[in-house]
Amino acid sequence: MESELAQDIKEALEGNHKELDLSRADASELPPEIGDLTNLVRLNLDFNEFTQLPPVIGKLTNLQHLSLSDNELTTLPPEIGNLVNLEVLDLGINNLTTLPPEIGKLAKLRKLSLDRNDFTSLSPEIGGLVNLIELNLDGNQLGALPQEFWKLGNLQYLSIGENRFATLPPEIENLSSLTEFDLSINQVNSLPGEIGKLKHLKLLDVSGNQLTGLPLEIGNISSLEVFNFGNNQISEFPPNLARLSSLRELYLEENQITTLPPEIGSLTGLERLELVGNKLTSLPPEIADLTKLDELTLYDNPLTDPPAKIVEQGITGIMAYFRGESVGEDVEEDVEEDVEESVEESEV
Repeated sequence: MESELAQDIKEALEGNHKELDLSRADASELPPEIGDLTNLVRLNLDFNEFTQLPPVIGKLTNLQHLSLSDNELTTLPPEIGNLVNLEVLDLGINNLTTLPPEIGKLAKLRKLSLDRNDFTSLSPEIGGLVNLIELNLDGNQLGALPQEFWKLGNLQYLSIGENRFATLPPEIENLSSLTEFDLSINQVNSLPGEIGKLKHLKLLDVSGNQLTGLPLEIGNISSLEVFNFGNNQISEFPPNLARLSSLRELYLEENQITTLPPEIGSLTGLERLELVGNKLTSLPPEIADLTKLDELTLYDNPLTDPPAKIVEQGITGIMAYFRGESVGEDVEEDVEEDVEESVEESEV
């Protein structure tokens, strides 16, 4: 629908528009007249079929927000570097494999989305984006990041999930402003102790990796509120997690954990605990100290203590059981029968 696109551009030019939405236009080419809209501040080109941008895009030097997600872009023109006032650039869900070196000139860029592309590496010029706060690299084929990347000390949100990372370098400590870090669905088998220096981190997602343990330093992240460690290969509850006093949500599903230590009771701010698909046979009585807990998932564990009838009652029944409170006459009778059967079996 290139003719409609040209008409929209003409109207925007005549009206001296600052914003233009050309999303879902079913277009495969951007008319060169787009370069005449030099007063544009915001341009939305999402959900089209663009494979490239015309060089005249570089004339939009007042642009602050450019969105090109869900197209078929394979390259970006070097002129993208002329957009020196750009603060938000969304290139997610395209077919990009490289970025032009000129990308490093976008010093005002605060948010960059490169998710769902075909990147196997990033150019070192990305280190020039010194004001970057949010970076999404999900769903690419990255196995490493350039050394210059670790200069992005203002990053607060970094998502590199669904890539091919096997290790996380100690330089992660340089990203000292991080509040959210997603490393999920990679091939990482260990985390560096330097991760414990991320003093502002509130969310850490390392689910879907090959981790068998955690560094002791993880316990130093006192600000951590949400920790997802699901779908790994851990067999023992990391005792250093008990030091995470700000933790509200803890996801440990689909591991091989056999026991929970009494120290779990020190996580008094915990509101959600996911333990699905482990090898737990019992819970420690200290679980009752988690007075703010309102969501506890335990299915697909071979639990015998508390008994199945208690577990079926949910968190209310489990807490009452460990506090020695009444859990209902029927359940109490079932529990007594279970205990009597166990005694009889042991006598035999």
